[in-house]
Amino acid sequence: MAAGACMTGRKLRFLYLGRDDPENASDWSGIPYWTVRHLRERGHAVTAAQAEPALAGRLLSPARLAAYGLGRRLMHRYTDSYSKITRRRIRQLITAGAYDAVFCQDAVTAACARHPCVLYWCDALAEPLYEAYLPGYWRKVLNPQQVAAREAQAVSSARWVLCASEWVREPLAARHPEATEKFVLAPFPVGLPRAPDAGRVQAQIAARLGAKPKLLFIGVDWRRKGGDIAVALTQALRDAGVDATLTVVGATPFAPDACPAFVDQLGFLRKTDPTDMARLEQLLAEAHFLVLPSRAEAMGIALIEAHAYGVPTLTSRAGGIPGVVEDGANGFALDFTEVHQVARLIAPLFHDAARYAALASSARAVFDARYATERRMAQIERLVAKAA
Repeated sequence: MAAGACMTGRKLRFLYLGRDDPENASDWSGIPYWTVRHLRERGHAVTAAQAEPALAGRLLSPARLAAYGLGRRLMHRYTDSYSKITRRRIRQLITAGAYDAVFCQDAVTAACARHPCVLYWCDALAEPLYEAYLPGYWRKVLNPQQVAAREAQAVSSARWVLCASEWVREPLAARHPEATEKFVLAPFPVGLPRAPDAGRVQAQIAARLGAKPKLLFIGVDWRRKGGDIAVALTQALRDAGVDATLTVVGATPFAPDACPAFVDQLGFLRKTDPTDMARLEQLLAEAHFLVLPSRAEAMGIALIEAHAYGVPTLTSRAGGIPGVVEDGANGFALDFTEVHQVARLIAPLFHDAARYAALASSARAVFDARYATERRMAQIERLVAKAA
């Protein structure tokens, strides 16, 4: 089968419902944008739409603020009134076209969708998700009963619950044993126009051997992604005699006059911009490791994208990461409490070309076997065909 060809041989019609605009490459780490793009490249018709009316959020936000002031647990997206507005909007979108499947990117949207083949893509349960993004605060504004109700409705509405990792699949299946067959392991597709050619990757790996050690950090949320830990690890490697540098993409945590000499911060690079994408590809070609010591992470799609370029990853064991990074196969999932211990573990790889080359090549092999875009799109096509 040619790359990009539909596996089932039938052109499918998808409705992709995003919380925001799925055509916006900046929304939700670009996952809706790239999913829509990859499906279209395989010949499918995809209508992308914002599922939840922006007006509804504006109308209900005063209630959310008032509830916060009263100490009650309320978040407007989980209220019955918000669901009613969203359900009406989604019904209009679904009835406007004859769709084979409807993608929903979160529980609130999936709970409001009514279609024989709802694909609910889930990467985290609500509790750890909100604890990561709104530590402490979420417990004051979130009603656990409302959250549980939306989750149950989403699972009931879905034909398939596409779980980004075992970290989310296992607890969901335990909570909803009556729907075990719905839960499918389906990591998000990578946010790349295309994976680099395998031969090109091998040449890039060979070029790194003997080159000055380069670490790469990619993330906008500096603290949650562990950017400060990445800086500390780079310093620890330097203390251990490894002349490592760190390039930071996404975040800009340092003022120009306060940036460590061994850190180069480039700011945000857009994959949809050819110049930015070429720069990012150059950074990945030259990087010895992607360092992402996240304090909280659902899956870590940047890790998988690095593996596509044969770049091993140094990361934490947060969330769904252990299902993505296998120690010694495509990187290391580590405890970063003591960065000097991590540095001592990693430093020998910069002096052992054969061992590093094997690790980097294995990272690309794991990507091809588990995470290649063609595999993910083919899986979606099979699931839609099975639901027909």
